[in-house]
Amino acid sequence: MLRSRLGEADFTRTEGEVKTWQYRFDTCVVDYFLVVDSDAARVVSWAWRAPVIGAQIDETACRRALAGRDSAS
Repeated sequence: MLRSRLGEADFTRTEGEVKTWQYRFDTCVVDYFLVVDSDAARVVSWAWRAPVIGAQIDETACRRALAGRDSAS
C-alpha cells in the first residue's frame, strides 16, 4: 500500500527484520519502518525530520509534500 501511494522509496535499508523506506523532500525526510509478515510488509512506525541536521522541521510543508506525492490524493 505504501509503495502504491507514494511510489518507490528514495532510499531503502534493512536492519535485521526491519526495513526502512525513506522518502526525501525539499522540506523534510520521512522514514517508514516496515516488518514483513507472511510476505506482506506492514508499517510499524514512522519518523520525520528536517533535511538538514539541527534544523527545525516545517510539519505543514512536510505534510503538503507527502500529499503531493500521494497518488491517492
